[in-house]
Amino acid sequence: MLPSGCATAPTDNNARLFKQGQDNVLAPLVARGDIEVLHEDWAADWSPADAKKIMNAAITSHDDIDAVLASNDGTAGGAIQSLKEAQLAGTVVVTGQDADLVACQRIMAGTQSMTVYKPVHRLARRAAELAVDLAAGRPVVANGAVDNGAADSGSRQVPAVLLEVVAVTRENLMDTVVAEGFHSAEEVSGLLNGMTLLAVSPEIKFIARGTVLMLAVWMDVWIWRKRS
Repeated sequence: MLPSGCATAPTDNNARLFKQGQDNVLAPLVARGDIEVLHEDWAADWSPADAKKIMNAAITSHDDIDAVLASNDGTAGGAIQSLKEAQLAGTVVVTGQDADLVACQRIMAGTQSMTVYKPVHRLARRAAELAVDLAAGRPVVANGAVDNGAADSGSRQVPAVLLEVVAVTRENLMDTVVAEGFHSAEEVSGLLNGMTLLAVSPEIKFIARGTVLMLAVWMDVWIWRKRS
């Protein structure tokens, strides 16, 4: 069957927007009976440790999980650590976001299926251009809107300039993340070339060549399975 999940902190509007987008895509599939949501929960403050606990609970309750929908690479790491301990890593699809180095290494190793890459140089350049236009009194054309999540005065759609993001898999990682200089080929392939990568519970610290890489503390995870 398909997703189980843990959503991120409900007090974070970003988490709420991620969850809304995921629901919009998954709802028709659930309604048709194509997939079944097995487990869903909120991880406090996007915590990888909470992600691991949620994944542990899902594995305990279900033995036929096909995929985990995690909204960032840190929480994907927590879920993958749980899958490793259950000897399931690499057999379950796990998503992510941010193209963190450890996530790219996991993609190369086959334990994480994909991540979402948001090219920082494009974001920074476009933000600077918009700031200059606003300061000069020139019109800015929005191509979308974002709910600001305001609770006191009622939420409101804020005009936004939305840029394209890139779904990164093992097949296109070198042509995207590496080609644009976000990470080097040596860095992303390090795990396969003998780099030591350890996961230490419950902090979920990843240690590579003596450097402690703390995973980001946010999460939105679903765990699901296909309907037979």
